[in-house]
Amino acid sequence: MRGSVSTNLDLAAANLDVAAGREDVHLARANLLPEIDSRLTQTWIRPATAAASLGQQPQRLLEGAATFSVPLYAEQAWAGYSSQQSLQRAREAQRDQLRLDVVLDAATAFLTTLRTQTLADVQRSNLYRTRSNLEVARLRE
Repeated sequence: MRGSVSTNLDLAAANLDVAAGREDVHLARANLLPEIDSRLTQTWIRPATAAASLGQQPQRLLEGAATFSVPLYAEQAWAGYSSQQSLQRAREAQRDQLRLDVVLDAATAFLTTLRTQTLADVQRSNLYRTRSNLEVARLRE
């Protein structure tokens, strides 16, 4: 049973689908988290150009900015997140169903093999008994 589960390619694909879905849930959750943006700009101008601007443009300019934003109410982001969670639960349920189907198929095949072996043993035993009965009948004649 374990061998059939570990070697089944459909089940391996379903496991990869569940893993990819987990990342989709993380991406949907990212829309609900705070964002930090930063920017840093440096500008150098030739000394002659800076002098010609009469103080309007500095020769060296360094500007920086940082922003922090938190979504207070994002209905679309919450809807996306909850739908991705539901889809993930569905993917996991499909994978579990596939695993159970694989185990059922393997168990059915195993039991069929055992039944066939038992029937072959019974037929072999019947053949030996029939041959021995035939020998006994020939000796009686």
